[in-house]
Amino acid sequence: MDTLKTAMDDAAAECSLAVPSLFATNTTDSYVQLKRYMRQAAKELLSRIDWANCTVDYTLTGAGSNSFVLPTDFGRLVRNDDPNDPAVWSDSMRRSFSPVIANGEWTVLQSMGPTPSYGYRVVGPNIEFTQNIAVGDSVTISYVSTDWISHASTRVGDWEDDADLTYLPARLIELGVTWRWMRKRGLEFASYQGEFEIELSRLSNDDRSIRKINFGQREFGGSPYRNLTVPTLGPDPNV
Repeated sequence: MDTLKTAMDDAAAECSLAVPSLFATNTTDSYVQLKRYMRQAAKELLSRIDWANCTVDYTLTGAGSNSFVLPTDFGRLVRNDDPNDPAVWSDSMRRSFSPVIANGEWTVLQSMGPTPSYGYRVVGPNIEFTQNIAVGDSVTISYVSTDWISHASTRVGDWEDDADLTYLPARLIELGVTWRWMRKRGLEFASYQGEFEIELSRLSNDDRSIRKINFGQREFGGSPYRNLTVPTLGPDPNV
């Protein structure tokens, strides 16, 4: 990993600013603005790509309820297109869970009572499941962390010291800061933004080559509806 100051020094030089001896704690207006653009660039990168260094697997332990508080550094669930590596799964139940988007679908699944449907949704700071997670069962969620900086070997979400390291590609931080600075001042910024997009595509493709290996035999599926017994329609023939 690179120091964040290295990326910011390069950005400052590209923006025709003097490279400061201290950056993280600098209160000069120009450098404060660069640090604001740094946060914007990091937020964009975390929103667009499931970076391996910023992805965390977090295990929830069942307690007989269906709602759990998410970690404080939770940004979003991963957007993984690999059906064998879902965002939410349970090794103890040997199942993956599927997102429930529509409120009507959620209501129907909840009304099925104890029938397992293996659905989930994120509501504010919580993740909810369509069924209670029994005591002894566990569910793992794979999410993108908002803590993209290493400060004294601890993950943090903001720049605290010039020795801090970045889990995000330093080159993308530099370019993301530079094109924002240029645009704000009415200068030519499209070339920097274009280079940012090219580097983003290349580095994200390289990053995706780091894959998790699944040694389990979990059953994965699509909509939670596929797990439900289809009711018989029409009059009851026994009546």
